[in-house]
Amino acid sequence: MDTQSADLHETTTTETNSTDSQPPNYQPLERLIAIPRVCNLTDRLLINLPFIRAYTDILTNFGIPEEVFLDFIDELNIIQAGHTALKYMQKAGQVIHFADHIDPTKITTLLGQCSDLTARLIHMAYIKGPFARRTAYLNRANRLLFHPKHLEVSIVSGKQLRKILGLHPKFPLCASLCPRWTVPSKTDLVQGMRSRVRVPGRQLCQLIDYVYDLDLAAEAKRGWSQEKGKVRRDAAKVVRDWQVVSEVQHEIWRGEAILLYEMAGQTADLKARKKLVKKAREMDKEVRHTEKITWLVVQNWQNSA
Repeated sequence: MDTQSADLHETTTTETNSTDSQPPNYQPLERLIAIPRVCNLTDRLLINLPFIRAYTDILTNFGIPEEVFLDFIDELNIIQAGHTALKYMQKAGQVIHFADHIDPTKITTLLGQCSDLTARLIHMAYIKGPFARRTAYLNRANRLLFHPKHLEVSIVSGKQLRKILGLHPKFPLCASLCPRWTVPSKTDLVQGMRSRVRVPGRQLCQLIDYVYDLDLAAEAKRGWSQEKGKVRRDAAKVVRDWQVVSEVQHEIWRGEAILLYEMAGQTADLKARKKLVKKAREMDKEVRHTEKITWLVVQNWQNSA
């Protein structure tokens, strides 16, 4: 693990003051770095959902390589994955059983148990998670990694993101559905294929004039099962399951919406066409669910000291 990543993951209270030496003169960001959370699987407002794993090359100008930034996101996701929820369910005598041996390329079993898995994940995400630990981790990341480079990381709502970007309060945060954004068949999806434009790609397409473009990493980090300690392994597994299930399920819904729009275009009856279009809009859940997520934002740090 990189030295910067290792410093962030330390649990001791002894820290090196990174601002003791004069930092380099970094050029400020011209745009925002905005990383969305995975979308909810329902219209309910859920908490502690993981952020997608992504990187932008502009961070290399600040001495933050991809490995370090993805490690930062992975640790944040594990911390907020719901240690409290895991312990709560264990105390209640409810054993958590997810599909065995799931990974982004072998998810047939997961999708076969999708209803049960989704219900369990939603239940866990609804329980109040370790906000204090998340806040402490973000503060530490800012102090050790971002502030010395004149940057700051924070978590904001969609409403706050629009305000920071100077957008209209009703500006959509997910691009309108394009018929060219085809989705692999369900059979292909369960074998690990993804749409050319993934869910976060569609969200970023809408904001591309205001934020830096992102390189999307795999939905789940490698070696999640090697985490030390059962609680961390369980939390890493919850993160991985959320990332994969949300990504695949929303692509399935998108494929159904595209098919409905195609049927509407081929229907001569105006009334039937309107019904198909309405149903397609309802099936296009990426737009609606994007309104429920928060965003991990990296921006220029206004140091008042």
